[in-house]
Amino acid sequence: MTRLPDTETVQHRFPMGNTTLHVRTIPGCVAVGMKEYASAETGVGAWYDLALPVCCTRDGLPSRGAALILADQAGAVGTYATLDTSGPMMTLDLRVDWHGPLPRANRLDVRVENVVRQGKLSLVRGRILADETLLVGSLHATFLVGAFPGGRRAEWQDEVLEATTSKAASFDDALRMEPDGEGWLIAPGTEMIGARPIPAYHGGFVAGALEQAAWLLAGQRNPVNFEIRYLLPTRADLPLRVRTRILRSGRQASIIEADAVQGDAQTVVASARATYLSEPNDGQDIYEFPA
Repeated sequence: MTRLPDTETVQHRFPMGNTTLHVRTIPGCVAVGMKEYASAETGVGAWYDLALPVCCTRDGLPSRGAALILADQAGAVGTYATLDTSGPMMTLDLRVDWHGPLPRANRLDVRVENVVRQGKLSLVRGRILADETLLVGSLHATFLVGAFPGGRRAEWQDEVLEATTSKAASFDDALRMEPDGEGWLIAPGTEMIGARPIPAYHGGFVAGALEQAAWLLAGQRNPVNFEIRYLLPTRADLPLRVRTRILRSGRQASIIEADAVQGDAQTVVASARATYLSEPNDGQDIYEFPA
C-alpha cells in the first residue's frame, strides 16, 4: 500500500502546482464554488458550500446533479494525487450510489478512500458526506491517465479564472433544460465547461443532466444509483440533446436509460443508467467486516 508523501510533493502533482489554483482553471468547478484538498492531514477530495443556490434544488435541498460534478472532480483529485508529475487524464465512467435522500446541510464533500492504479487506469473509490460526517453516497470512477478528452494533445487550461460562482437560482436552473419532443435540449453555454481547449462540458454536468432527465421519466421516484460512461467529449459550443427510455418499470423498482447526443448525426456522446425505488430508502446500517 502506498501512502501520501509530504504535502508539498502531493500539491506539485496538480496542474498549476496546487489544488487551490488547479480548481480555479475549470469553469464548471468555479461555478459551484468547489474547493479541492490533498494532503496527509486533510485527506483527498473536494467540497462545496451548500449556501450557494446553484448547489441546491429549487426546494433548497442538496442537488444530486451538482453532487455529480463534485464526485467527478473528486475522482480526478484522487487520481492526480497518485501521479509522479501532473499530466492529462479523462473520466471513462462514474457511478454513484445514493444512501437515501440528500439532507439539508451546510457542506457536501466527496472524500476519496483509495485509488487503485493499473498502468494507465486509475480506479477511484470514495464517500459522499454531508457536513463532513454523515454518509449519503458512495463513488466509484475510472480514469484514463495520459489521455485528453477526444484524443487531443493535452492543452493546459493555464489561466486561473476569477472565483465568480454561478448566479443560477438552483442547479435545475443552471441545467437550462428545455423540452424537446420526447426528450430535452440544452443550448450551448460556457458556464459549466470542464475542458476549455475543446470546449467541452464538465463530465459531472453531463451526468447531472442525464440524471435529472432519468429521474423525471421515473416519475420522480427515490434514486438508488446512477452510472454514466463517457464516449466522446460533450461539446459546450453545440446543442446537447438528452433522450431517455424506460428499461424496467416495476411496482417497486424502475431502471431508466439516458443518452446525451450531439451533432447532425445525433452521435451518442455519453450513456447512463439509473435505478429508482417507489419507496424511500431512508435509514442505513453499515456493516464493517474484518479483513
